[in-house]
Parts: sequence; C-alpha cells; structure tokens
Amino acid sequence: MSERKSEDGKLHPSVSTELDLDRPNIEDYLSESLPEPHGKLRLRDLIDLSPALTEAAGAIVDRSLVELICSFFVASWTGVIKYHGPRPSVRSKQIFVANHTSMIDFIVLEQMTAFAVIMQKHPGWVGLLQSTILESLGCIWFNRAEVNDRAVVQRKLRDHVHGADNNPLLIFPEGTCVNNEYTVMFKKGAFELDCPVCPVAIKYNKIFVDAFWNSKKVRDMISHRAGLKKVPWDGYLKYLRPSPRFTESK
Repeated sequence: MSERKSEDGKLHPSVSTELDLDRPNIEDYLSESLPEPHGKLRLRDLIDLSPALTEAAGAIVDRSLVELICSFFVASWTGVIKYHGPRPSVRSKQIFVANHTSMIDFIVLEQMTAFAVIMQKHPGWVGLLQSTILESLGCIWFNRAEVNDRAVVQRKLRDHVHGADNNPLLIFPEGTCVNNEYTVMFKKGAFELDCPVCPVAIKYNKIFVDAFWNSKKVRDMISHRAGLKKVPWDGYLKYLRPSPRFTESK
C-alpha cells in the first residue's frame, strides 16, 4: 500500500501493482494439484499400467485382457467351443453380424477376437462391466426408451466402422434373444454402413443346458417341479376392478 498526493494537497492511498504481481495466486496451485478427469475408464487403468504404456500399446493390452477374461469365463462353466470353417481375417472397415441367443454370445465370440459391440445400457453388475471392461473396447451404448438415440447410434456406428484403429464391430441384428431354433427378421441398420459384412452363426448344444432362458420356460419348469397348474392370468388382475359390462356378461 502506498500514498499519492493530489492537487488539493491531501494524501490518498493507492494500491501497488508490483505487490499484486508478486502475490501468489491460489487458483494456480489448485489447478495443478487437482487431477484432470478421464474421459473413459479403461481396463488397463484398473491395473495401473497406463503410465508405462503408449496409447497404441495400451489398446493391445486392453484387447488381450478382455480375451483372457472371456476365456476364463468360458472355462469356468466347462464350455467347449468348436469353430467350423475358416476363421475370417479381421480387417479395417468390417462388420461382424451374428444370431443372438443369450448374453454369453458376446463372451463366446470375444475370447476369439476383442470385438466392440452395440448394446443396451444396463444397470447393476452388467452396467459395471460395461463401464469398466467393455468401455475399453469402444463399445456403443444406447437406451431403447430414448427415440433420439437411434440417429445418434447410427452416426456412432458409422464413425466407428470408418475409424482407423478401432476394434472390429460386432452386431446382433435381430435386436433380441431368440431360442436358437429360429432366426427372426434382421434390422437393416447393420447393412447400411457401406462396408463388408462377415456373418457368424452360433449354435448351442442343449445336451447339458439350454443357453436360452425366458419367463415362459422358467415358469414351465417351476410349475412342473412343484405340481402347480399354469393359467394364462396376470397376477395384477387382483388389483383391478372389472368393468360393469364384463360383470353383466358373467
């Protein structure tokens, strides 16, 4: 703080700019100490390898780890995978399409090649796997409830396919799980990306277990085991009041 003399002879305090320049700025220290947030949580970050790896080497580590994890998962339920025919070579700007029976379809194929997949965003433990392991592969998420997601997903698919160093893209064009005895209509989005399409057929052996599970099948097993009668009624009917017309007809 310094003083200056005005024309009227009075002293007025003035702030010294030199002292302000020498004074440390606390925001500079805070900005240096706070870590920058990562855009994605990659698999190699979980084992603290990223500081020693370049981006290209880190991507190779991610792919190898995912293939290894999927191989362990298949081995945990003594799965035996048989490949028929020559395995297609992975090239740039290429899409793999396959029929869809259950969630393990992706794991069965993933142990062979680290595919990026388009998938519904899930909560719970599946969402945890998506945000950690699968996020490192460049997978594309969508929400069925959002109408605008279709255009966004289509743009992301095109950008991913035409990217130079992206993992090969795997799409299940049926859009839902089928019982591995039929195939339903394929959605056309996978065939509008202006790139070669490599088909993959998946068939499960049902000697030990059926890979397809749905509510009707589980209900049949429970009813048969417990000796219960199956009726085509919705359990929430007890909370509804029947219409007068329905009551009069009875």
